[in-house]
Amino acid sequence: MDIKVFNKTIFDDLHLFLKGRKVWKQLEMTDSEIIDTLSSYLNSQNKKLYVLFQNNKIKATLGVFEWMRLPYYTIIDYYCDYEGKLSNYKIYNEKLWTHVISSMEDVGRHSFYWCIKSYPLANLKKREEPQLVKIIPILKKYQFNIEAIVESNDSSKFEIYNSFVTKKFNGVYQIKRATLKSKYFNYGKN
Repeated sequence: MDIKVFNKTIFDDLHLFLKGRKVWKQLEMTDSEIIDTLSSYLNSQNKKLYVLFQNNKIKATLGVFEWMRLPYYTIIDYYCDYEGKLSNYKIYNEKLWTHVISSMEDVGRHSFYWCIKSYPLANLKKREEPQLVKIIPILKKYQFNIEAIVESNDSSKFEIYNSFVTKKFNGVYQIKRATLKSKYFNYGKN
């Protein structure tokens, strides 16, 4: 397995891969909107898309939006094509998330935001820790807190939370903040 940061050389392959994804279909994005989304990675200094390949096939993606004024980042564009095999799901996720989070820690970013979507509000489980923590050891180093729950047809009084919400998704957003637990923090490094 190989992880690459998204750049122009894989743009066409990635576009074709994402075009058929269920997530894009749920958002009802047009072809040009998908291309615009991918282009934003090429034209932005603070957005990166990490792509996990196996046998030259894309198996998982995880995007990062690095905040400019604070040492935070936001997890975006997460997807895993595990082909219905839970063993693949664990392997792909562990490798990709570990690579991305370690990369962010190496440059002094120890807190991130992550938005989890749910359809009806009743289906949204209000647990602090995401399910992925059970299978990705590096996530156990982080304390997760629910910062907001925002419905797609509503807005928050805080602009930062509204940046997570898209009107094309008809559901509920649970916005979580993860912070490296103090026992793992390397004081004086940053």
